[in-house]
Amino acid sequence: MKILIITCRIFTHGSLIGAFSGLRVVYGACQRNEVSILSSLSKKPAKLSSLSRELGITVQDVHRNLNRLSQEGLVKRLDGMFYVTEYSMVVMKQVPDLLVMKKNRKFF
Repeated sequence: MKILIITCRIFTHGSLIGAFSGLRVVYGACQRNEVSILSSLSKKPAKLSSLSRELGITVQDVHRNLNRLSQEGLVKRLDGMFYVTEYSMVVMKQVPDLLVMKKNRKFF
Protein backbone atom coordinates (compact mmCIF):
# COMPACT_ATOMS: atom_id res chain seq x y z
CA MET A 1 0.00 0.00 0.00
CA LYS A 2 2.82 2.42 0.83
CA ILE A 3 4.43 1.94 -2.59
CA LEU A 4 1.13 2.67 -4.31
CA ILE A 5 0.81 5.94 -2.40
CA ILE A 6 4.34 6.95 -3.37
CA THR A 7 3.66 6.14 -7.02
CA CYS A 8 0.50 8.24 -7.05
CA ARG A 9 2.27 11.15 -5.41
CA ILE A 10 5.11 11.10 -7.94
CA PHE A 11 2.90 10.98 -10.98
CA THR A 12 0.55 13.67 -9.71
CA HIS A 13 3.56 15.99 -9.47
CA GLY A 14 3.76 16.16 -13.24
CA SER A 15 5.26 13.06 -14.77
CA LEU A 16 8.59 13.42 -13.00
CA ILE A 17 10.17 10.30 -14.44
CA GLY A 18 9.98 11.61 -17.99
CA ALA A 19 10.32 15.33 -17.30
CA PHE A 20 13.30 15.62 -14.98
CA SER A 21 16.61 14.84 -16.58
CA GLY A 22 18.00 15.39 -13.09
CA LEU A 23 16.40 12.15 -11.97
CA ARG A 24 19.21 10.27 -13.64
CA VAL A 25 20.79 10.62 -10.18
CA VAL A 26 18.47 7.84 -9.04
CA TYR A 27 18.79 5.54 -12.01
CA GLY A 28 22.56 5.20 -11.96
CA ALA A 29 23.60 7.36 -14.91
CA CYS A 30 24.83 10.08 -12.60
CA GLN A 31 28.38 10.09 -11.37
CA ARG A 32 28.78 9.66 -7.63
CA ASN A 33 30.73 12.94 -7.59
CA GLU A 34 27.73 14.79 -9.01
CA VAL A 35 25.58 13.60 -6.13
CA SER A 36 28.24 14.69 -3.62
CA ILE A 37 28.49 18.10 -5.28
CA LEU A 38 24.71 18.59 -5.26
CA SER A 39 24.54 17.52 -1.65
CA SER A 40 27.27 19.97 -0.65
CA LEU A 41 25.81 22.85 -2.64
CA SER A 42 22.35 22.24 -1.21
CA LYS A 43 23.83 23.11 2.20
CA LYS A 44 25.71 26.22 1.06
CA PRO A 45 27.02 27.84 -2.15
CA ALA A 46 30.70 27.22 -2.85
CA LYS A 47 33.57 28.01 -5.16
CA LEU A 48 35.13 25.38 -7.41
CA SER A 49 38.31 25.12 -5.36
CA SER A 50 36.49 24.80 -2.03
CA LEU A 51 34.28 22.02 -3.43
CA SER A 52 37.40 20.23 -4.60
CA ARG A 53 39.01 20.44 -1.16
CA GLU A 54 35.83 19.56 0.74
CA LEU A 55 35.01 16.51 -1.37
CA GLY A 56 38.57 15.32 -2.05
CA ILE A 57 38.00 15.49 -5.83
CA THR A 58 40.38 17.10 -8.32
CA VAL A 59 39.50 20.58 -9.53
CA GLN A 60 39.23 19.20 -13.07
CA ASP A 61 36.69 16.57 -12.03
CA VAL A 62 34.64 19.09 -10.05
CA HIS A 63 34.68 21.44 -13.06
CA ARG A 64 33.57 18.67 -15.44
CA ASN A 65 30.77 17.59 -13.09
CA LEU A 66 29.62 21.17 -12.51
CA ASN A 67 29.44 21.69 -16.28
CA ARG A 68 27.20 18.62 -16.64
CA LEU A 69 25.03 19.69 -13.70
CA SER A 70 24.78 23.19 -15.15
CA GLN A 71 23.70 21.83 -18.54
CA GLU A 72 21.00 19.83 -16.74
CA GLY A 73 19.81 23.01 -15.01
CA LEU A 74 20.71 21.69 -11.56
CA VAL A 75 23.37 24.27 -10.64
CA LYS A 76 24.12 27.86 -11.61
CA ARG A 77 27.19 30.07 -11.26
CA LEU A 78 27.05 33.63 -10.01
CA ASP A 79 30.12 35.73 -9.16
CA GLY A 80 32.39 32.67 -8.99
CA MET A 81 30.08 30.81 -6.60
CA PHE A 82 28.02 27.75 -7.51
CA TYR A 83 24.44 27.36 -6.26
CA VAL A 84 21.79 24.69 -6.62
CA THR A 85 18.76 25.85 -8.61
CA GLU A 86 15.14 25.65 -7.53
CA TYR A 87 14.76 22.89 -10.09
CA SER A 88 17.55 20.96 -8.37
CA MET A 89 15.86 21.33 -5.00
CA VAL A 90 12.63 19.87 -6.42
CA VAL A 91 14.52 16.97 -7.97
CA MET A 92 16.49 16.24 -4.79
CA LYS A 93 13.27 16.16 -2.74
CA GLN A 94 12.00 13.36 -5.00
CA VAL A 95 15.10 11.19 -4.67
CA PRO A 96 14.09 9.30 -1.49
CA ASP A 97 10.73 8.29 -2.98
CA LEU A 98 12.34 7.27 -6.24
CA LEU A 99 14.96 5.18 -4.48
CA VAL A 100 12.11 3.24 -2.86
CA MET A 101 10.58 2.76 -6.30
CA LYS A 102 13.89 1.64 -7.77
CA LYS A 103 14.46 -0.85 -4.96
CA ASN A 104 10.92 -2.24 -5.39
CA ARG A 105 10.52 -1.89 -9.15
CA LYS A 106 9.43 -5.51 -9.53
CA PHE A 107 6.12 -4.45 -7.95
CA PHE A 108 5.41 -1.83 -10.64
